[in-house]
Amino acid sequence: MAWQAETIVRRPSLVGEGAIWDSERQVLYWVDIIGHRVFVYDPARGTNRAIDTLQAVGTVVPRTAGGLVVALQVAPGVRGLPAVPYAG
Repeated sequence: MAWQAETIVRRPSLVGEGAIWDSERQVLYWVDIIGHRVFVYDPARGTNRAIDTLQAVGTVVPRTAGGLVVALQVAPGVRGLPAVPYAG
């Protein structure tokens, strides 16, 4: 069986990468590092929400308790971003 790639979101990004699937919430997180945004793609709703981080963002990781841990350029290491709760 051959895999076939499919475009699901057409969103121009400066450096878009770091896609991570959240199997519990059934959403895909990805970042635009230079564009200073975290995206939340919800295939069930067909939406791709953009969250401005106001600085370079390296990656995101879903928290078990909800929300995300976000690696930001200016922050000392990795910290939670409480302004990004997930209300699925």
